[in-house]
Amino acid sequence: MQVTDPVCQRSIPLETVEAHREFLGWSYFFCSAQCVRRFDQRPEKYIDRQQGGPPAHIAQP
Repeated sequence: MQVTDPVCQRSIPLETVEAHREFLGWSYFFCSAQCVRRFDQRPEKYIDRQQGGPPAHIAQP
């Protein structure tokens, strides 16, 4: 399964994910520690505010 890092938009295999976070009931996956730090600082920047969840390109397992 491929997932998309919400910060850098990179598509990555789920088994190579560097880190993940749960936010508002959704799982977010990251390719690097740098991307997860950026998400941790402003997670609302990377979610769809109207839907209360991730942008359409984010895979949810």
